[in-house]
Amino acid sequence: EKPDSKPDYGHHLRMSMCLDGIERPYCLFVPNRKELGSAPLFVYLHGGVTRSEIREEPLAYAENAPFLSLCKERGWFHLTPFGQKGAAWWDRVGMTNIMRQITIVKSQYDIDDNRVYLGGFSDGGSAAFCLAMVKPSVFASFIALNGHIGVGSLDGDLSTFVQNMSQTPVYAVTTDKDSLYPTNVMAPTLDLAQRFGAKLTYRMLPGTHTFDYSTTEIPRISRFMDCSVRNPIPSTIDWETATSEYGRCHWLQILELAPFLKRKSWHKDANICLVSDRITIGFHEDSEFKGEGDKVKSLAKGHTVARQIGLREGDVIIAGGNMTIKSAKDLAAYKKTLKRGSPIELTVLRENKPHTLRGTIPPPEYYYLFKRQRPSGRVKARLQGNRFILETSCAAIVRLLLNSDQLEPGSRVEVYADDERVYTGEAVIDYGFLIRDFIQRRDRKNIYYGFIDVKL
Repeated sequence: EKPDSKPDYGHHLRMSMCLDGIERPYCLFVPNRKELGSAPLFVYLHGGVTRSEIREEPLAYAENAPFLSLCKERGWFHLTPFGQKGAAWWDRVGMTNIMRQITIVKSQYDIDDNRVYLGGFSDGGSAAFCLAMVKPSVFASFIALNGHIGVGSLDGDLSTFVQNMSQTPVYAVTTDKDSLYPTNVMAPTLDLAQRFGAKLTYRMLPGTHTFDYSTTEIPRISRFMDCSVRNPIPSTIDWETATSEYGRCHWLQILELAPFLKRKSWHKDANICLVSDRITIGFHEDSEFKGEGDKVKSLAKGHTVARQIGLREGDVIIAGGNMTIKSAKDLAAYKKTLKRGSPIELTVLRENKPHTLRGTIPPPEYYYLFKRQRPSGRVKARLQGNRFILETSCAAIVRLLLNSDQLEPGSRVEVYADDERVYTGEAVIDYGFLIRDFIQRRDRKNIYYGFIDVKL
C-alpha cells in the first residue's frame, strides 16, 4: 500500500500483497464521522476460506456483510479481508494478511486501538476462535458464529490452547441443526474452554448452518462489544505456546522453550476426544455449472470417498442410489440418508455416458480436538509495582516488554521466576526496538520502549 492511498468516506475495494507474492483484495468501509476522536474497527472474516478462488465481486459481498449496517449506524470502520486455499485464516499467509491489513488501516486512520473487534461466520467463526488463542493482544473481543474451536489446529496445524482465551472475551453461537458444527458436537468443546478459564459467552440457538438469527442476535453482540474494551496492559497474563512465532501476548513473550524439562503440576493439557460421523464425499462442486446435476470441479485431498469410488473431475452427479440429483441440494438430501459404514452409490455422467460408482463410507472416526505434535511451554505472569512475578513450565527464555504506563523508564525492576529472583536492573529505553515494534503494530495506546530478557 502507498502511504498516501487513503480513501475517503464510503466502501472501497483495495489490494494487499501477501507473503506468497499474490495480491488479494480486501474491502474497507470508511465512516462519515462528524464527531472528533478515534473510531472502532470491526474485522469480518467470511466462510468457505479453503475454496480455490477468491469470492467473486468482493465489494458486492462486503456490502452485504452482516455487521456492516451496525458499523454504518455507529460510525465504525469495517474491514473485510478475503482468503482462499493457501491463504486461509489459520495459515501463515492468511493470518499475516489479516494483521497487515489492520496495521495499514491503523496507519492511515484514527482507529481506537482498544476497540478493534474481529468476528466471522463458519470458517470465519473458526478463525475467531483460533486468533483468540494465538493473537489476542490486538483485539477487544472476538465473535465466533457457527465455527469450530479446533479448526486452527486440525486444518491449520497450529498449536492452540483454550486457556489462552482467558486474555480476551469471546462471544460464541452454535445452532442445533447445523450440518457442519451442531450444538451437540460443539458444546463439550466450549465447556472445556470455560473450565480452563476462557472468557466465553456462549449461546445455543435453534437453526441450521446459516446466519438466520442475525436480526435478533446482532443487537446482543453489539451490547457485548460495548462492554468489551481492551485493557492494553493487563496486570496478569497466562500464556501457552509451542512455537516462538506465537509466543507473545501483551507484555509477555516466550522466546524459547525447554521441552526437556518436566511439566509443572498446573501445566495441564486441555483436550478432549471427539467423534466424526459427518458424511462427506470429498469433492469441490463447480458453482458455475448451469445444467441439471452436481458437477465435480476438483477432488479434495486425502483418502476420501470420492477417490475410493473413482469420482473424477468433470463428472456430473445425476443420482444417488434411487434419488435423482438435479442440484447440490438434492445431493445434500441424499447424504442425509447415509450413515458411516454404509454403502454409497452415485450415478454420474462422464463424457455424456452414465456410470455407476459404488463404495463404502468409512466408519466413524475418533480424533482429538487439538493436535499435540509439539511440546509446549506455559508462563503465568503478573506485575506488582516494579516487580514481575513468573510461574514457568517448560520455558527457557522469557521477554518482558516495558511500557511507561506500567514502569517509568529508569525505574528499578525486579524479576522473580518460580520463587527465585532472576533479574535486578533498570528499565532502559531501546529506541531502535521502540520504533521497530511500533511500525509493526501501529498501536498508539500500547507502546513498548524496551524489554528485559530472562533466562530461566
